[in-house]
Amino acid sequence: MARFVSIASAFTLALLVGSQAIAQQPPANPPSGGTPDAMPFDIPYGTAITAEKAKQILAAAEAEAKKRNWKMNIAVVDTNGDLIHFLRMDGAQIASVTISQGKARTAARYRRPTQVFYNAYESGHPYVSTLDPTLIASPGGFPLVEGGKLVGAIGCSGGTGDQDALICKVGGRHHQVALACKFAQDVDHGPINRAIAGRCAAGFRSGLVLVIREQGGRRHTPMDVLFSKLMLRL
Repeated sequence: MARFVSIASAFTLALLVGSQAIAQQPPANPPSGGTPDAMPFDIPYGTAITAEKAKQILAAAEAEAKKRNWKMNIAVVDTNGDLIHFLRMDGAQIASVTISQGKARTAARYRRPTQVFYNAYESGHPYVSTLDPTLIASPGGFPLVEGGKLVGAIGCSGGTGDQDALICKVGGRHHQVALACKFAQDVDHGPINRAIAGRCAAGFRSGLVLVIREQGGRRHTPMDVLFSKLMLRL
């Protein structure tokens, strides 16, 4: 009888230990980007943007900020994230000086808009703050791409994240428009490019709708879409 009790006790103990081991197994790893076939944000590095182009981009962003009466700090950096050109508008928040430069640096070094890090942080992924002590996880930083290659980045700060992003987008769009105009004026690739070249020569550099003729039909093509297509051919 004593032997039976001993065996039963040992069996019960084994069950308890086994159940505790199962209960103590670590949870499954949370998703961490998966294994896509292509690397995300894999933009090749190009020659850093020139100081003259940086000034033009910054001037376009400043003009939009002035139109809206938003006091902004605006920074343009090279591919390494080092400062090329900077402007603090009159009355712009002093604390945003380093923030704007940090946004530009983050966008250049990580080759992606800073909105990506903001979204990750706000959706419960605070690990982004451990990637780099200088990383800015706030909207308003964008890579600058020329000919499919990274040439720098622009960062804006002084308002809300959405205000910062809007101003910087204007600067980035100016860069795309300038490249598309140069491409259309330098190389004749048909009626679309000739139409763009004509509008560029006339000072048409806004984001309005461009009416063109192609293959005998009239189409209304948004400038942003048209310029994006042209950029792929630079």
